[in-house]
Amino acid sequence: MSNIKYLYGKKDYLSQIIDGKGIIRFDSIANYSTLENKNMRDDEKNKKIIFDGTNTKKIEIEYSNKKQIYTFNKNDSAELIVNPVDCLCKCFSNNGYCDDLYNRFKADICLEIDIDLLIESLKAIFISKYPQIKVTCICSNITYYETISEIPNKFDTLNALFYKPFKFYPENEYRIVLMFNRNEINISESMIITVPEKESSYYYVINYRERGKT
Repeated sequence: MSNIKYLYGKKDYLSQIIDGKGIIRFDSIANYSTLENKNMRDDEKNKKIIFDGTNTKKIEIEYSNKKQIYTFNKNDSAELIVNPVDCLCKCFSNNGYCDDLYNRFKADICLEIDIDLLIESLKAIFISKYPQIKVTCICSNITYYETISEIPNKFDTLNALFYKPFKFYPENEYRIVLMFNRNEINISESMIITVPEKESSYYYVINYRERGKT
């Protein structure tokens, strides 16, 4: 069974992806704090987790070269800042053709994307165009949290990429993360990935619908 997710956006841009002549952009995780659309803007490089003081909580965070244990006692008032690993990512929604998401993303079109084919396409592109670059691809649904009590007791700077504040819950996101060795690529910028032609076995657009049409 296909792993289908949904990409909302502007027809002027996404219609080129439908035609197999456009590009898809993976953004640096740091760029999410500067997105033009305020509904999507989030400082993901400095993930703030608020302790609500209802229960004692101990969290072990694993960084690249160390582990740090934080203990929060009942009635404490505190917040924890977690810095996820540097990466490029792309987010999709599990909800397709949803009026609320058309509004939220200021979109006029929604594409059905076969995620498995998209990942195979990415692998083929990197093997062909960037054989010297080793890329790790990780995919998962986003988990939304309101307070620190909803964060796992063991946490690391990788799985932090798949946790977001509850205010983003309506987006019901699925995220693809691309990670590289630091000396291989500048991950402070976006990466443009060419969309496969329609005739390609890697072509991953299954269907689409413009807003207001069926």
